[in-house]
Amino acid sequence: MTQAERAAHEALWAQRVADYQANGLSQPMWARAHGVSLRQLKSWLHKFRTAEATSSLWVACPLPTAATLTSIAGKSNWLVTGDEDL
Repeated sequence: MTQAERAAHEALWAQRVADYQANGLSQPMWARAHGVSLRQLKSWLHKFRTAEATSSLWVACPLPTAATLTSIAGKSNWLVTGDEDL
């Protein structure tokens, strides 16, 4: 399967999953009514839920480029030196 075919297949299942979620039928009833196996429906539901959950776990955090972190005993845990505003 080419990358374009995979993308088209995933888009088809994204539409099917959205249809299932909006429909209100049970998983077995929806799968039967749409001619797909219950196993396929459950697999794609899991795939999209997992993708959705992991996409919100990571947040880009910019790091200072030239700052030097030095431990200062007794005053504070960290001292940032350099021209960057943190």
